[in-house]
Amino acid sequence: MLVSQILNECSGAMARKVFVDFDGTIASHDVGNQILQVFGNEEVMRIDQLWINGDISTRERAEAQFAHIDVSEYELKRFVDSFHVEPDFIEFVDWCRSKDVELEILSDGFDFYIDRMLAAVGLTALPRRANSLAFEEDKIILRFPYENDGNRMFGVCKDVYLRSAANCYESIAFIGDSNSDIPAAPIADILFAREGLILARYCKLNEIPVFEFSRFVEVSTVLHAKWFDEGI
Repeated sequence: MLVSQILNECSGAMARKVFVDFDGTIASHDVGNQILQVFGNEEVMRIDQLWINGDISTRERAEAQFAHIDVSEYELKRFVDSFHVEPDFIEFVDWCRSKDVELEILSDGFDFYIDRMLAAVGLTALPRRANSLAFEEDKIILRFPYENDGNRMFGVCKDVYLRSAANCYESIAFIGDSNSDIPAAPIADILFAREGLILARYCKLNEIPVFEFSRFVEVSTVLHAKWFDEGI
């Protein structure tokens, strides 16, 4: 989807919007990384470090890594089912709905596990942008439908969507934890980072205002105070 299309979606949109990362934020673990660690090898993890260093893109990283991974669709589904969405995220979704706050998931991970985990807790209706992983004739096929919206270093460049949203919402918040969330950090009006993790450390180092949190009830408490007690 082009950024121009995103802007068209803003017509009649709610006044406030929250963007949320998935791996390690909504999910209890970084599920994508766990897949690499369990089914990968030393070369897979070496490639991962290249991505962390910014030497390769998400597409380059994933295509190189999954070339070393041999797993069936059944095995991967069973593995994904060992992880869960943070229980209080469901309550946070309910809070957003009650306050007419729009919520969207932005993930540089894969829809294969995101959609399965959301479906397990009845959250299939949540809008999300993520990379695609599917099995076709027992072969893993990767697709990156959103990479052309950004600089192509990430499959989902989160800063692009926050900048677009800034044109049509009174205020936007972002919730994340790790490397792919860093570009969005200076753009959000209100920023939340998982306590003590990569995004939180980055914000402290670069003096970017951030609320560190461990549970989503802390996020809704801050947003209620900022958006509904104080007003925008």
